[in-house]
Amino acid sequence: GIVNQRLVPQLCPNCAIPLAESDPASLPDRVRAALATYGDLGLVKLRGAGCEFCHHDAVARRVAVAEVIVTDADLMADFVEENADVARRNYRKRQQADRSVLHTAMLGVLEGRFDPRDVNRWVDVVVPFDEADA
Repeated sequence: GIVNQRLVPQLCPNCAIPLAESDPASLPDRVRAALATYGDLGLVKLRGAGCEFCHHDAVARRVAVAEVIVTDADLMADFVEENADVARRNYRKRQQADRSVLHTAMLGVLEGRFDPRDVNRWVDVVVPFDEADA
């Protein structure tokens, strides 16, 4: 199998700023538009200025976000006979496929655990939901 993992900063719950209360310019329009395709933005938060609880880092801790890909003959044949993009696309079409690391991280953004800008920096470029697992 293949494991893909990234460490993502988890927002400090004491100083994170709700997206609705943040400066609109603090989140790029491209990221904001893509984020809206994943679900309700009501709980989304951005990094705050920091506080005593987080030692003025605005981060409570780092969290591993991962995906597991179970390899088989079909997947490996796609890699060998086609290319990585075709193999990824065909794997993602499978019902039993694990969520991508980006999709998992975006669920954390919707829960208010991760800043979408951190996901864009540390995980992958934030793209609309229908493009994320393609």
